[in-house]
Amino acid sequence: MIRAAIIYFSGTGNTKFVACNMKKKLEEKNIYTDLINIEEDTVLPCNYKYIVIGGPIYVDLYPDILVNYIRKNLYGYTGRCMLFSTQSSNEPSSAFQDVLNRASFLNVKYCQFIQMPNNFYNFMFKKTPKDEEEKRIKDAIKVGSKAIEDFLSGEEKIYHTNFLKVDFVRAVYKIFYPYITKRLIKNIEVDLKKCIHCRMCEIRCPRKSIHISNKVRFNDKCLLCQRCMNSCPRNAFLYKKKVYDKYEPNFKKY
Repeated sequence: MIRAAIIYFSGTGNTKFVACNMKKKLEEKNIYTDLINIEEDTVLPCNYKYIVIGGPIYVDLYPDILVNYIRKNLYGYTGRCMLFSTQSSNEPSSAFQDVLNRASFLNVKYCQFIQMPNNFYNFMFKKTPKDEEEKRIKDAIKVGSKAIEDFLSGEEKIYHTNFLKVDFVRAVYKIFYPYITKRLIKNIEVDLKKCIHCRMCEIRCPRKSIHISNKVRFNDKCLLCQRCMNSCPRNAFLYKKKVYDKYEPNFKKY
């Protein structure tokens, strides 16, 4: 039996949605596929002929939580690998080259960026209109399926990026992202009249960075992935005194 693994990190659900659809495509090809959530699952690379790796883009790169998992768990794997990213932009990022640089042992043969609805609109940028949101989700299924087809057929596609640009982006990521995160989370509050202290936000946080008592507190590990706020069953979070607008595409529709 041919086996594949899809290793992913997903904050608000975009990457998980794409990963699940790629799993369907692989299994249509009679390739038994495991979904590996890096927060919950370990991986035995030797079990797989193919490994697909995906994550969201934060400041033009994959979050370190994903890259560190790759470096720790996939060293020595020689099978064919594919990288994919989920992002609001319709241009390739520096993430692929960053992985090629920092995990040069990987046998990466194919890369694909997949445009998804913007999920960062509470903090900056505009919310994707509903009709455009539906189009992007439908297109994501098509692009992801074609990427799997091409990867399995032996086609190669790599988005090479200038090393100096990648080094610059990584420096910006290390300095700017923690700064902007601290600045933005200062404006996050919880409406204690709505909050039922279920601790769902704390439980679902990938870095265990949020703590709720008589107010909300974040430690310096916060990724700003927004999972805590999107997980709240009472929508009790506020940003700049306004009710947080949860990111809730109807993925089940597709």
